[in-house]
Amino acid sequence: MLPKIDLPRALLRGRYMAAAARMEWQGIPIDVELLNRLRKSWARIKHRMIAAIDANYRVFEPADRRPINPQSTLGKVLLNKAREWNINPHDLADAVDTVWLEERDIWAETIAARKAARKATGLTVRRIGAREKAGKDPESYPAIDSTAHMLASAYPALGIDHGSSGDDEDDGMVYSELLWEVLRKDDPRIKPRHDADILRRATDMVKRAGDSPRPFGAVMFSTERFTEYLVRAGILWPRLDSNRLALNDNTLKEMARAYPAEIGPLREVLRLHRGELKRIDQTVGADGRNRYLFCETG
Repeated sequence: MLPKIDLPRALLRGRYMAAAARMEWQGIPIDVELLNRLRKSWARIKHRMIAAIDANYRVFEPADRRPINPQSTLGKVLLNKAREWNINPHDLADAVDTVWLEERDIWAETIAARKAARKATGLTVRRIGAREKAGKDPESYPAIDSTAHMLASAYPALGIDHGSSGDDEDDGMVYSELLWEVLRKDDPRIKPRHDADILRRATDMVKRAGDSPRPFGAVMFSTERFTEYLVRAGILWPRLDSNRLALNDNTLKEMARAYPAEIGPLREVLRLHRGELKRIDQTVGADGRNRYLFCETG
């Protein structure tokens, strides 16, 4: 390569790659406890943000609602609880969906991590029970030490890392015993929607919301309501050839520049509603550091 390569720039690229690799390996410290709380409550946070901003616009309305089946277990509980607390049963059903989805998301990562750990080790509840009855301890299982250490780093949701140092030295933790204790138990089950705790939390959400825009349940943007708002605010809005309001992001961006106080907040909440901030994806390792690959631009 030497006769054709641009050696000075090639060496510069090599030094850059080494520096980038060090930065990627080092990562950025993350408050893992706060991140988990944010992930857990992200759906509710989005609903609250939309509701808080929509209080000044009133351009969102509840999405199409499914009928409540009074013969089903959930339907009976919803109707009884709604009568007991004098609240709208459809509002309660939407709140139940919100709380249940949060609960599902909390446990989904843990369940997936345990599934991966069982596949990697071959350890099921039954197999562990049989080995314990035979008087065998975790250390007797083939290659469990190295596998457990790898799983602790790859799957923080297993809950067996407890903040490892992140270097190559032995941190003194017996990962095999921690993994064994996790896998010897049945995997957590997601509560049904009619669970008493989910209903209690959902009822509390509806009661606290009162007559204000609801911070729960699926909502949809209403063009009719937005048109009414534009009339109240005295804003002339661009229209398409079909005479419909132009609601693409470029138009919203330009109108937000022209009317920052009136349209700016609404544009941001519409981006949130459309899913542009759909998930919180952070590649956080067992040592509490966020790592990601740098992307070259140019």
